[in-house]
Amino acid sequence: MAKIICFEGAHGSGKGTLIDFLLKELAANYAGRYAVIRDSEYPEFEIVKRDIRAGALSDKREIITTVAETRAQIYFKHINRRLNVLDLAILDRSYYTSAVWQSESFDEMYDIIAENESRGVPKADLTFILFAPPEVIMDRLTSRKSPDLNERALGGILNDQVKYLHLAENREECVAFDTNGEPAELARAAYRLISANNAL
Repeated sequence: MAKIICFEGAHGSGKGTLIDFLLKELAANYAGRYAVIRDSEYPEFEIVKRDIRAGALSDKREIITTVAETRAQIYFKHINRRLNVLDLAILDRSYYTSAVWQSESFDEMYDIIAENESRGVPKADLTFILFAPPEVIMDRLTSRKSPDLNERALGGILNDQVKYLHLAENREECVAFDTNGEPAELARAAYRLISANNAL
């Protein structure tokens, strides 16, 4: 069974860039089998997202339950077999994303995490909670020409970052990771941290 490393963070936290550079670091230094896994890209999740956008799924409790059930189905149907043949699985987001985006309080956030874990969705061996200063996040989102970028949207992103960082402070498998730096060096630091946590 693969060791599982997860990368989480608010929009603009540098997740995609760090994963890309970590893959280069792994290619240069790691002999095991590894892959990036995004559970939200499976067709089952696309149906749920379509239903939410169309308003066919609108009750908050029902959305939380449906998302958790769908994620569990995806693991049992698609992902677990991949975990069995990998040495290292790199998750591009997991249930922490749902917990942060669907919650209005820390207690509700932990309830959503528990709902996912009770359905057998595996907990990562190490979860990187990525964060950056507000001005860095704004610059990143501006450079990628994100739609609807304004002060209100940025406020929501920074509120999400507060919730993510709360997880880093209160979940033993989560570690806060500042991405305000040179990507290649950050990837080397992440690789060292993965090694130090016996995840390689």
